[in-house]
Amino acid sequence: MQKAILVVGPPGAGKGTQAKLIAKNFGYKHISTGEILRGLDKNTALGKKVFALINKGNFVPAKLTVDIVLKYLKENVKSSKIILLDGFPRNVTQAKLIKNKIEIIKVIAFTGRTSVFKERLIKRGQGRSDDTKEVINHRFEVYKRETEPLLKHYSSQIVHKINAEPSIKAIFREVEKVL
Repeated sequence: MQKAILVVGPPGAGKGTQAKLIAKNFGYKHISTGEILRGLDKNTALGKKVFALINKGNFVPAKLTVDIVLKYLKENVKSSKIILLDGFPRNVTQAKLIKNKIEIIKVIAFTGRTSVFKERLIKRGQGRSDDTKEVINHRFEVYKRETEPLLKHYSSQIVHKINAEPSIKAIFREVEKVL
């Protein structure tokens, strides 16, 4: 069974930035569900379905996401090294679906004020079609409803909360202490 460290946090918390630093400094394979999904061919039926959801700030259905990610892992991760999951599983349903396939050994949960994260996303908004104010607000609602319950789902012994408001370097110093 593949062992993994899960990185979670609200939109704009810097999960992707920190995940890249973790992967580089600890030698883990970084698996970004968002990148996998955004990398799908927009001209296929699957791609059209996925992008219609993403562009509105909605999550791709749990079973479909699990199938896509597991297929990606099978095709792209050959070693039994620890992998770093960035944004997957995103909800308790997905966590239950991967239970016998991926063992989550640690959860790094980035936390902070919504206002700080929204400001980051608005600044980043020029680069991504899903970073409009309406979509950003919807993504926070979906995060609160779908992803926050994961922290209760996983044992408090493996969940490590880190304030994601300071600088990238300050946040990473806290991450290093956890790892």
